[in-house]
Amino acid sequence: MLCSWHELRRDQSVFQQRTDDSSALQYFQFYGCLSQQQNMLQDYLRTATYQKAILLNDVDFKDK
Repeated sequence: MLCSWHELRRDQSVFQQRTDDSSALQYFQFYGCLSQQQNMLQDYLRTATYQKAILLNDVDFKDK
């Protein structure tokens, strides 16, 4: 059975709809490195910005 482009997109998560596959792979490979995680955790401004974004958009993170 052939599916239309819109039907295929409907079955994808919002993340998949907004993100190119190669871009997502590159992102997760980068942050998969322990040294990058250490760097990020030591970056107070970045971590605080992420925390603020999550807390101010709690509806988007509900049940995740």
